[in-house]
Amino acid sequence: MNKYYFIFLVIIIYYIIKIKKEDLSLITIEKFSNNFSSVPHIINQKIENNYSPNNVLIYSNYKYSLEYKLVYELVNKFNNEEYNFINQESTSLSYNFDQLLNNQDNSIYLCHEYEFYEKVDAGEKNIRYIASLYDIQLFLSVSYKINILTLEDFINYEGEKLNIGIPRDSKSEDKNKLAENFFDILDIDIYGTNEKYNFIFDSEENLYFQMKLKDSKRVDIIFNSSNFKNTFLKKYLNVYDLNSLIVINNDNSLLTQKFKGKLNYKFKYNLFLYKKNRFRVKEYPSETKTFSLRLCFVTHKNTDEKLIYYFTKKLFSNINFFNNKLNSYLLNYNDYMYVNFFKPRNMFYLRKKK
Repeated sequence: MNKYYFIFLVIIIYYIIKIKKEDLSLITIEKFSNNFSSVPHIINQKIENNYSPNNVLIYSNYKYSLEYKLVYELVNKFNNEEYNFINQESTSLSYNFDQLLNNQDNSIYLCHEYEFYEKVDAGEKNIRYIASLYDIQLFLSVSYKINILTLEDFINYEGEKLNIGIPRDSKSEDKNKLAENFFDILDIDIYGTNEKYNFIFDSEENLYFQMKLKDSKRVDIIFNSSNFKNTFLKKYLNVYDLNSLIVINNDNSLLTQKFKGKLNYKFKYNLFLYKKNRFRVKEYPSETKTFSLRLCFVTHKNTDEKLIYYFTKKLFSNINFFNNKLNSYLLNYNDYMYVNFFKPRNMFYLRKKK
């Protein structure tokens, strides 16, 4: 019986091998290559049929700024199959506005509202407004080594020449349009020679580093145009104190002339609560109305309508998301304040025409 099983098994194995040989003999190298040669054609056809999204640059601000963080989150939230938004880091908001005037593409630019007003009032017709955002403040950070507590103290200062730090609008030029307008109100030329002040132009990060120095390269006062939770200011206050924060009183009529579209901002002293409830600023303003400017998104007048509609719709429909993201970025364990950066009723209008 076992002998028949063995013979039967041998016969099965023989026919299996025979069938396999016949199959292999049918597949020649030529036939294989011909079949495979059709595959690249199929792949190329699929690539050609894939839709390539439109790249849209959004000019934000320097890295680690609140504006950079905002656009970073916006890009992650907005990108889809049709639009590929890109966070374009820049040196300042004024730099963004200069790029808008020089370019004629579908990019979106974050800038100061007052610069937009100036150009529109001067007859510029190639700029298109999209939406307003939160407001920023103008203030002076005064080193703990300098006994200046108010703007009047600064104007009437008599003593050793002060080094005043001015953040650059661009890396290639010692210039800051916002600081230029601000100090012009005080009748101070930041580009000329001055007996009381020496103006130092550099990046915001480097200026706060130089404020820590004790030699002639130190910076005594820094001009700020940002949210009070400025990244580099926060970093400085983690170790050092400030003697004062000088804010701008809102009742100055010259401000209205220099900065159109100004806002009232209620200064909140607990923004500077650090180190177990100890204030890192010796002298701070009371909770009063101070001067601030608003930011806005603008683009070129010929930017695609569909793009603008999509961008605006996504912006307004994700207000709570962006509020939460910006607050989580700014606040630390000692902070107890939630800042409502985006208020829909303030985001869709411009300055009222008189």
